[in-house]
Amino acid sequence: MPLKKETTFDLSGCCVLRDIFGFHAECKSYRVKRFLQANSPVSMVSPSVCDIGLRSVTYDDCVAKSDFLKHSTAADFNKTAFIEFRESHADWLMLDISELSYGLLYIWNPAAKKGTYVTHSVETRNSIPQMKQSGLLEGCKWEYKDILSWKESDLKQYIYKYLSQLKCLYPCDRIILTEVVNALDFMKDEKMESYKNQDWLRQVNQLLRKCLEWARELLPDSYVIYMPDGVYGDSEHKWKLGPRHYDSKYYDYGLEAVNVIVSEDIADKRERLRELHQMYSLRYLSERKRWM
Repeated sequence: MPLKKETTFDLSGCCVLRDIFGFHAECKSYRVKRFLQANSPVSMVSPSVCDIGLRSVTYDDCVAKSDFLKHSTAADFNKTAFIEFRESHADWLMLDISELSYGLLYIWNPAAKKGTYVTHSVETRNSIPQMKQSGLLEGCKWEYKDILSWKESDLKQYIYKYLSQLKCLYPCDRIILTEVVNALDFMKDEKMESYKNQDWLRQVNQLLRKCLEWARELLPDSYVIYMPDGVYGDSEHKWKLGPRHYDSKYYDYGLEAVNVIVSEDIADKRERLRELHQMYSLRYLSERKRWM
């Protein structure tokens, strides 16, 4: 009997996408080829540091907990994401736009009279002092930009550019859009507690859902994995507590949705995805009723 063909994925987004696969090690037929984390869509389509008169960023310039995070940080400064995805030749692209929530750092090089955006991630914030000390950012100025303060028309332009470049690399019906938003509460010691900064979390979620609408407009033949109603965070999550570190049921849902999308045996995949979304939403809402 011939071996079942391995299905490969590229991931552009946050840890949620990685964990859908990483928390199910038994899925031997799936393999992630490329994954870039903490690369905001706005940053990805902005000029590289080389284009504004600086040298390229290396691993030695980056302060991060792992080589993977150093690689993602360097890619964010050097704008190599689309090159990496082009070279990957994966079967599917799975993306979310939640890395927008980091905000942006605008770096201006007076000598070249040019500037660019990079993602205001933890790794970027930790790396800036080292980059300054090494001379990489000599003479440069930088300023934090809150993505919530942007005009919708300006942000839409960047999001469309990001999606259009991905559309050139993957067939539209091989792109999976994943709705990733912040959970507003989390489970701890069998009790539901709320995250702080509720207003900010809700504003970010509204923005991310708007971006998903734009993505659906530009990529009408893509598949969408919507967030089930009632998803909550988990204080016992592998990567610790956070608004995008959900309880284990969500990752089961995500993998089931992926199984539906890549299946060759399901005729109406979009209808099956709707049924799956409804089923998990009911599970979450039923749990919440028990805790009220």
